[in-house]
Amino acid sequence: MEVNGRLPFRSPQLHKCSAQAPAAGAQYTDMDFYAGLLGLAMNTRIGAFALDVTGSYADIDGLDTLKGQSYRLTYSKMLEATNTSLNVAAYRFSTEDYLSLNDAASLQDSIHHEEYGNRSYDSNAELYADYQRTKNQIQVSLNQPLNVNGDEYGSLYISGTWQDYWNDSSSTSDYSVGYNNSFAYGSYSVSVQRTYNETGEKDDSVYLNVSIPFSIFNKDSAQSGGFNNVNMSLRTDLKGGTSFNSTASGNSINSEVSYSVSASSSGGNYGNLNQVSGYSSWNSPYGPLGVSASFGDDNSKQYSASYNGGMVVHSGGVVFTSGSIGETDSLALVKASGATGARLGYGQSRINSSGYGIMPYMSAYRENRVSLDISTLEADVEIKNTSAVAVPRNGSVVLVNFETDEGRSLVLELQRSDNGFIPLGADVLNEKNESIGTVGQAGQAYVRGVEDKGALRVVWGSDGSSSCTVHYQIPENAKKAGLTTILSNQQCQM
Repeated sequence: MEVNGRLPFRSPQLHKCSAQAPAAGAQYTDMDFYAGLLGLAMNTRIGAFALDVTGSYADIDGLDTLKGQSYRLTYSKMLEATNTSLNVAAYRFSTEDYLSLNDAASLQDSIHHEEYGNRSYDSNAELYADYQRTKNQIQVSLNQPLNVNGDEYGSLYISGTWQDYWNDSSSTSDYSVGYNNSFAYGSYSVSVQRTYNETGEKDDSVYLNVSIPFSIFNKDSAQSGGFNNVNMSLRTDLKGGTSFNSTASGNSINSEVSYSVSASSSGGNYGNLNQVSGYSSWNSPYGPLGVSASFGDDNSKQYSASYNGGMVVHSGGVVFTSGSIGETDSLALVKASGATGARLGYGQSRINSSGYGIMPYMSAYRENRVSLDISTLEADVEIKNTSAVAVPRNGSVVLVNFETDEGRSLVLELQRSDNGFIPLGADVLNEKNESIGTVGQAGQAYVRGVEDKGALRVVWGSDGSSSCTVHYQIPENAKKAGLTTILSNQQCQM
């Protein structure tokens, strides 16, 4: 189990006035790793400064307890005159036994397999001596929009990273320069990257990316449900190695189904291989379902299928959820008898044919609003209230019951046999003398809980002349408004 409460540190938005903002966070995992962070950000007239300190504690199998600290100083500045953004200028120093969460997990895995960097070791101490741990790190990023006389010409960015290590006198670095802009049919970006490894060997790469949304060719604002866009990327190492990838993706009109088709080709130093692949996913009421397949000209074939979901077993049966369930997750078991198809909140969960559904991802010990979207109802049912509040405990399942009336609804357009007027608000009684509806404007009576045929009595007074009786029968091809049947020209006999 992992509990991660670490707060990523960000400099506040720049203003001309000074401001301070503290930060704190913590990390814990069940592999005996702990980390805590304290930091402070200050906004000044010359830019925003931030300082944070992270302390780590790791109990790794076969090694002494590893404790260390990492200190980071960052600076950011926006030059308003030119819109130049110095996004981050950061310096980090880490002590010899400082480990990040990723470092600790990787080290534990290497010790478990007694292998690191494709090399075997006779002892854990020997492996740890070779384990790469950052000592100093410097990061710089600069972004410059290109605006001339109010016209935009894209943006240019420059970034660089340099770092060295405790267990090695060498260092690594990478630098990149890029440009991105839009054109009549989409957008594109070009970047050049150079990387130096521990031995000083350099690796150069040039990237070109083009993205074209198909919506520019469709003047109709309505989504067609076909492919939405195509992305193309080209990479070369300037030494004969090239790779090309093209992907077209899209989704259904209701976004429940998404799909993509890709084609790739590589040659030279990247190996000679051509591939075609496809992927599709469906956000079903029972959880996301995905399938994929790929084929290469080296006779390679790959197929995969995935499902991510869960279920709750209760006295009323079994309910499947649209996502996985953890032991600490708080859920609401929603009961709405007969309300098949009603959506829970804004997610994909719905009421099933048994009248139950699951509302996942609720906040423990807080008020959570549970709502039903009746626009997706598949049955003719009345829901007395479409919203409720639940306060679950951590890892609990709470029952939320929505009262429903599953009787069939009907609108009768009534006409008195004597051509008289039926008053607004007149009661409609069934054969058991039970009130099942009222008369609205223009003699339209809305009732619920009726059979396919029968007799109803309309009453608007206490004397015998203040009532009439209508005999109705619902044909197979009856007109409907949504899920409610409408019967026109129904004579109410005085």
